[in-house]
Amino acid sequence: PTLKVTLANALAAIRRVTLQPGNRVLIIGATPIGLAAIQVARLYSPKSLVLLGTGTHRLKKAQVLGATDVVDIQGTAVENEVRAALDGNADAVLLCGYRRYDFILAMELVGPMGRILVEGHYDPLAEIPFKPRDLIPKSITLVPNRGWSTPDFQLALELASNGMVDLKSLVTHTYPLDDWQEAFDLFGNVSSDALQVSIAPHGVDTK
Repeated sequence: PTLKVTLANALAAIRRVTLQPGNRVLIIGATPIGLAAIQVARLYSPKSLVLLGTGTHRLKKAQVLGATDVVDIQGTAVENEVRAALDGNADAVLLCGYRRYDFILAMELVGPMGRILVEGHYDPLAEIPFKPRDLIPKSITLVPNRGWSTPDFQLALELASNGMVDLKSLVTHTYPLDDWQEAFDLFGNVSSDALQVSIAPHGVDTK
């Protein structure tokens, strides 16, 4: 069920940012929702689909799942790399990260008449310097997303069942039930490469 919820959140984000064929799409944050959003966004035939994030394993996963390019957010000249990968600025930015810097990058990299979708799991302690005037020169649309609706979840079930998205590849670790605390600790460690952590009640052979 957790994987379906992740996909439903990604579907809600894509729906609210109103992707169009040929859009330049930037996803910031190699989170489970960000990686699921790559798979949904590619169904809209974007001109470019770039993942900006961190973690070698996560960036490689993004390429496998359909990103046309990936850029390490901890690298140098990040904005120039992203613009080169997009062939311009983004028409739509899905902010699936959670840091102050992620939001600032989204504002810099979105193009004229562009849309920025802020996923609901954003760090509640992150304070963003922001003025209404920041939206006006490029006529930016800023859209929040706090979760999914029933139709999003129904579509998630359909896409997963017909193989149009790959949810199993998002599970990077599986633990037996007795090791639930270790599983929760790993999942809560933002510096790890763990994406989705599964607990198998009947036990597993390897972690």
